[in-house]
Amino acid sequence: MRQSISETLQRRDGLSTAEADRIVDKLRDELFARLDMGEMPFGLMEEEGLEPDLIL
Repeated sequence: MRQSISETLQRRDGLSTAEADRIVDKLRDELFARLDMGEMPFGLMEEEGLEPDLIL
């Protein structure tokens, strides 16, 4: 079973569910903002120290 990004952040960083969900919300907003600007946000996940394939 695959872990969600939130679950990964909780396990890896010891975050609460609320803290991890805030980061996921921030990532989602940033993803769509970058796409709206015509950017391919390949480095977004790496900027948070996460594997890029987690975005899939």
